[in-house]
Amino acid sequence: MVSSRPVRRLSCLVFLWTCLLAAPFALHAQDCLDYSDYWHFVGAAWIADANEVLVAGEYAYVADAVNPTGGLKVVDISDPMHPQIVGSVAASGTSRGLAKAGDHVYLANHWRMHVINVADPTDPHIVATVDPPNIAARDVAIYGQYAYLASGTVGVRVIDISDPNDPQEVGLVNTPDMAQSLTVVGRFGYVADGGSGLQILYLRFPQRPKIIGSIDTGSANAIAPASPFAANQFVYVADAENGLVVVDVSRPSQPTVAGSVDVQAYAEDVVISGRNAYVIDHERGLKIIDVLDPNNPQIILAVDAFTGMNSCTFDDGLVYLTGQGLLVLDAGHPAHPASLGSVSMPSLTRRFDIDDDYAFVLVGRNNFTLQTVDIATPSDPDLVQSTSVPIPAAHDATEIAVTASHAYVVHGDFNNGGGGLQIMDITDPLDPQVAGASSTPGVARGLAVDGGHVYIADEASLLVADVSNPDDPQIIGTAPTPGVALDVALAGDFAYVADSLAGVQVVDVTFPDTPQPVTAVPLPGSVCKVAAAGDHVYALSDLHGLQVLNVADPSDPQLVGAVDTPDVAGCGLAVTDYYAYVSDLGGIQIIDISTPSNPTIIGTASTPFAATDVAIAGNHMFVTRADDSNDGGLEVFWRQCANLRTPVRPAAVVLNSLTAYPNPFNPRLSLSFELPEPNEARLEVYDVRGSRVRVLLAGDWLAGGVFTTSWNGRDDRGRDLASGVYFARLRVGAEVLERKLVLLR
Repeated sequence: MVSSRPVRRLSCLVFLWTCLLAAPFALHAQDCLDYSDYWHFVGAAWIADANEVLVAGEYAYVADAVNPTGGLKVVDISDPMHPQIVGSVAASGTSRGLAKAGDHVYLANHWRMHVINVADPTDPHIVATVDPPNIAARDVAIYGQYAYLASGTVGVRVIDISDPNDPQEVGLVNTPDMAQSLTVVGRFGYVADGGSGLQILYLRFPQRPKIIGSIDTGSANAIAPASPFAANQFVYVADAENGLVVVDVSRPSQPTVAGSVDVQAYAEDVVISGRNAYVIDHERGLKIIDVLDPNNPQIILAVDAFTGMNSCTFDDGLVYLTGQGLLVLDAGHPAHPASLGSVSMPSLTRRFDIDDDYAFVLVGRNNFTLQTVDIATPSDPDLVQSTSVPIPAAHDATEIAVTASHAYVVHGDFNNGGGGLQIMDITDPLDPQVAGASSTPGVARGLAVDGGHVYIADEASLLVADVSNPDDPQIIGTAPTPGVALDVALAGDFAYVADSLAGVQVVDVTFPDTPQPVTAVPLPGSVCKVAAAGDHVYALSDLHGLQVLNVADPSDPQLVGAVDTPDVAGCGLAVTDYYAYVSDLGGIQIIDISTPSNPTIIGTASTPFAATDVAIAGNHMFVTRADDSNDGGLEVFWRQCANLRTPVRPAAVVLNSLTAYPNPFNPRLSLSFELPEPNEARLEVYDVRGSRVRVLLAGDWLAGGVFTTSWNGRDDRGRDLASGVYFARLRVGAEVLERKLVLLR
């Protein structure tokens, strides 16, 4: 992807800071966006099949449905960005619902109810079990000294828990259909009873519970008590295909439907906080519904990313969802950041890259085309050209990288093996021409371009292709990889290969014709994408999010930080100085990497369907999406504002800090300089006539400290330059430093 130019932040006076807090969108409305001001993913703890969750203090208690190793998981959420499982207790059967009173959690587990002592959250243990015949334990609610157990076709059982170590069943009421879920408020119990809708129980005498009212809502799955904003006279029913149904229970013997709203698919669970209902739509994620007017509930936010969710709860401004794990969302501002513009693609959208005013997008299935999109006006991207890419019919196009003059496409046959590199001349973006091609022994999946060489992640090896003559590319070097090579990134004299088995493999490419494996760093999951920036490599794992490696010493890389993303990573990754942008099934997760040891998700840019790739250019974020119809498109958003809450003052370069080594050099040298504070830096190389021959840094925003980059003696088009004198020119703010360079061929 192209390097980008983050926006310089102005120093903030006290009154401007106050204005920023009062109106978080106004200050940056024209050049960037603070995605933390919108709903976003916060953190996750991966649990195989999380059914229900409750939050109490610094812990979340999760019913794990996996049989026989499930039961109860205790998750420390004192840091919601990094929730950690700290305790568990196994229970055979499907664990469904739970409630907590004092030091005990009451777990509805298949045919029984377990009483679990959680006084020490790291050592939960079962102290008693209620195991009557024919009990189908689905949910549990506690009021006073009694636990009320939703027991499927049996109805509701009442358990005396005054002695948690010796619970005793004391009452039973049969319900017409299947008691799925319940809540108790004072003398009344409200039961979601499947096909018979809402059943209202009178519980003044717990030993003799009785039904005093009912209303057929359709197919009641879950129920939540009234919101204090609604005078405590309503209950809210998650009613499968009927969505959210609001029931007026001011007269318990004669409940009536006050209002309802369709959630599009299947309402599974509901929780109320303030004026909002949080509804789990099992097939389409989370819906946030304004219920201030119970007669006219309105969906204010639909988060379609998280399918397969089972339950939710709300605590201290955060929403906790269960399904394939425990997910934490910040829904303090329930709104989506708006897309600035979009353009549809004629077929399945694959990968893309950007150069200057154009995005080049690979689309297709079997027959692939290169779509040229004019992005000079990002709010109005325009599809201006479609060019066929000559890839064999059995091959899939897997990745693209572009330079000022050429697009490089790799491809492979996933059924029979084999792949290749196809080069397209894009000197005229409106009329791309087929250039040269080269076959590869395996499925070529990723690539990186450096001057006259292309580095290809090709099945079980890293290949190096000489593309100094784009019409006749030649494979000149190869290095084996332990597993399947999926992607590659370059930094200095080293290539970093995403490997399905080895995590990230480091390869010395000082001499491109003889690349040498150096070491490897095992990482969880399958690493599908890598990017390099400064002293760090960022690796994207399909199931474990972003992994951060310190590669200051490439022979001894260290894993220093990691953060999970909420869904399966779409293997799109872009890295700027402060942020990593990661594509997954729900859109783009924006991760603050200013402290590499503590990467933190600060925002989410939702896309209508799965996000497949992402790039940053100028003030904008470009995202490709794959639609349900197997088509797709390109979406444009503002980029994340840089360090909004860290005012930056103009910084000066430390005089004489620009160094070059070795000098004279052949074929590569390193250029280093030091910044006392974050700032924009532009580093270019000029010949003795004053003509610019290479841009090494294009106004990139850099953190304070020492920064090192390299130059390989080639111009911006990858051509070897002649021996002679050149000048490296560094511009930071108003200061300019130059260093004489001597190239000896």
